Amino acid sequence: MDYINSSLTHKLQWFYLSAIVLLLFSGCNISQEISDKTKGSQGDVLLADECGFDGLKCCDNPDQQCKYGQMCCVATENNQENYCAEDCELGKEKAFCRQSEPSCDPGLSCRDKRCLLCGKENQICCSDGKQCDTGFVCGSGKCQVCGRIGNPCCEGSRQCEQPESKNGIRAECYSDSCRECGFSGGPACQNEPFCEPGNLKNNNFCFLCGGLNQPCCSFDGGSACNQKEALECVSGFCALVIN
Repeated sequence: MDYINSSLTHKLQWFYLSAIVLLLFSGCNISQEISDKTKGSQGDVLLADECGFDGLKCCDNPDQQCKYGQMCCVATENNQENYCAEDCELGKEKAFCRQSEPSCDPGLSCRDKRCLLCGKENQICCSDGKQCDTGFVCGSGKCQVCGRIGNPCCEGSRQCEQPESKNGIRAECYSDSCRECGFSGGPACQNEPFCEPGNLKNNNFCFLCGGLNQPCCSFDGGSACNQKEALECVSGFCALVIN
């Protein structure tokens, strides 16, 4: 009798375990199907949003190329280039450029066949002789504040804004743009002091010097190591010498 009860108990345990596994597996499949459907519907929405709205390309649906009653504006030289707008007047902001001058209305410039705002900070450079408004310079096709790190250099003696509270680190004009120089691991400056204190110029870069197993620092033709750590310059490197 005990053997029968034990066998029955084991069968019931296996039955419940199998039922739980089957339930979990089914739940995962259902969740995956729901997730796939959701992704599909979101994908459809994203695809639908890519066309037919103001300034975006026209939809392929001939019955409704643009939403909200807008017109589909098509380039004369290439009917594959189009966009939706209230009207198709040339030369306005975001509209196709005119083929004759002026190609765009005032304050706009023609870029990639479209008229875009120009002249102010982070806007494209204007096509006229001025290019950018006062206080900005044209660099990499955009109007930027001169002198900032990564921006074009300013004209005159003060070409770049100097960083604040950075001992020995400077900003300099290099290849017509401003960059920081002199810091450890960075480019050496073009003029002395080439690197911040505690660094040595090597192959136009700044590297830490004076510490244990580091290159010896150089000054006035001499070399030195951190004396507080009792280091001495041996064959160009700082080493701990035990007498």
